[in-house]
Amino acid sequence: MNSERLTVRLPKLQIQTMDMLIQWGQFSTRSEIIRLAVRDFINEQSENVADHIKKMQRLEELKESLDYLDEFKEK
Repeated sequence: MNSERLTVRLPKLQIQTMDMLIQWGQFSTRSEIIRLAVRDFINEQSENVADHIKKMQRLEELKESLDYLDEFKEK
C-alpha cells in the first residue's frame, strides 16, 4: 500500500479507547483504527455528495419542465 505519514492529535480518552480495542483484539494498531475511520467517513460523504447531485439534477429537470410550461402558456 502506498501511504504517507500523517500526524493527528486526538483527545486522550479517544486514544485510550483505541488502545482498549487493540488490547481486546479488535484491531492490531492505532493506524488500522484511524484508516478504517477515515475510509468510512469518506465513503459516507461520497454517498452524501451523490445524493446531492441527484437532487440538483432533479431540480434542473423540474426547472426545464416549468420553462416548457411557460413557453406553452405564451402560445
